[in-house]
Amino acid sequence: MTQTATGQVRTLIAIYISVLLIGCLFGITMPLLSLRLEWMGASKSINGLSAAIGVSSMLIMAPFMPRILSWLGTKTTMLWACLMASCALSLFPIFADIMPWFPIRLFFGLALTALFTCSETWLNLTVPAKNRGLMLGLYGTILSVGFSLGPYLLSLTGMAGAAPFTMAASMTILAGLAIFLLTNNVKTDAPDKTSGLMNLWVKHPTPFLAAFLFGGIETGIFTLLPVHATMAGLEAAAAAQLLVAVGVGNVAMQLPIGWLADRVNNRLLLAICALSGLAGGVALLLLEVGSPLMMGWLVFWGGAVVGFYTVGLSMLVKTSPSELIPSMNAGFLTMYGLGAVLLPSASGLAMDHAGLMGLPGILIFICASYLSLLTWRWWGHRRLKHSL
Repeated sequence: MTQTATGQVRTLIAIYISVLLIGCLFGITMPLLSLRLEWMGASKSINGLSAAIGVSSMLIMAPFMPRILSWLGTKTTMLWACLMASCALSLFPIFADIMPWFPIRLFFGLALTALFTCSETWLNLTVPAKNRGLMLGLYGTILSVGFSLGPYLLSLTGMAGAAPFTMAASMTILAGLAIFLLTNNVKTDAPDKTSGLMNLWVKHPTPFLAAFLFGGIETGIFTLLPVHATMAGLEAAAAAQLLVAVGVGNVAMQLPIGWLADRVNNRLLLAICALSGLAGGVALLLLEVGSPLMMGWLVFWGGAVVGFYTVGLSMLVKTSPSELIPSMNAGFLTMYGLGAVLLPSASGLAMDHAGLMGLPGILIFICASYLSLLTWRWWGHRRLKHSL
């Protein structure tokens, strides 16, 4: 094995170790921060505002990441982000008042966005274009496994005191240690006018809108599916089990979808994802919520919908020159964040006005709209090809 190949393997190992730990960090902090705020007397709206600040930090930070990576490089950026996240986690238990948690949550969200954008960019710069779909699928699988382990680790420390925050901070320190020991710094090219996010979104609407859909569907499902189930008469504990089925699909299918993304037309795969998403909305209308058939469908559906992210990002970076990859990743994450903010809000309003029709109706509408876009662009490319 050449030195270059050895360096690539060491970099991939460090990235995947850090992603596993960051996934654990997410699985720990999402329930921890919400429940601790509730214990401190925060209202549901204040708790929701705190969560919105976490998502909004993605929209603030992601557009700046290409410039930061060109200034600091991948390794230095990851180390600083790990330090920022660790400091933020150490600050949470110090303050017993609710208000200081908001700027800390924003600071923590900025650090997490830097970690995600940098790790994905670094992965795509390290892996050959022909294997990027598979490696992105592995990345997503490891992240999902870490996310699933988070609540279990939280159960070991409990919710009270500083212990859960200390454990979460240790995850970022270990991630930083893996990056420090196994990698070399890689500075990316400075972004130019052609790598502006708006310019990229206009040129590549299909994959970027896939990120928008995935952000909205993932956040909406994990936030509102249990609410939909309780509205249909399911007990709260049984409603939460629906998310377990979706999570199993997320873990099980990302790697096969990534493998397919390297071998099958990506627009066709995205069309299958859109059809699956549409069918999921129909299933919520027709199937008995909580039935074995519904649980089995949710496993498949959870895996198929995650293809929006894996296939969409693979489609972008496989044919992009290396100097555009940081901007592609930043734009993709920004669109994910926009979807995560806008679509669940629309779904919540639809549920308020249309009841059990609300969530399925939004899912059917957005997936059908995306499928129409894919069909229109395919027809346009076909006509252009025949006219030449």
